[in-house]
Amino acid sequence: MTSRPGGIEISRSYGDPAGLALTGKLETGTVLMLAGAVSSMLSAWPPPQVLILDLTKLSFLAAAGVRFLHTATNHAIIEGTAIRIVTADNPAVTIPLRVAGLHRVLDTYPDCATALAAGAPAEFLDCAATMWNT
Repeated sequence: MTSRPGGIEISRSYGDPAGLALTGKLETGTVLMLAGAVSSMLSAWPPPQVLILDLTKLSFLAAAGVRFLHTATNHAIIEGTAIRIVTADNPAVTIPLRVAGLHRVLDTYPDCATALAAGAPAEFLDCAATMWNT
């Protein structure tokens, strides 16, 4: 677990899917801690197909955190990893995502069980290819 007084705590779960659970505030002063944790997870070999970010216990999500979630998602896709964001309808998370319009772009889930049950990204691509080729 990584922590910063008055800031954020990050719990890690290795494997596939990998997971990061955040508690506290994701803001300018703490976003680099999350960046390091995400980078560490993505640099594992082999990299996970799915990285779940559990934001259900965040008390604050600043614009810097919202930007990071978008950037990290795009970077992870290039690395072959899908990022799934668990919000649990936490207004500290859902409101900033809606204001930024990212609730339509990011892969969000109401709980960890739903995020885990979503299936592998390759399954979606196979299904989409099948639909387009019929």
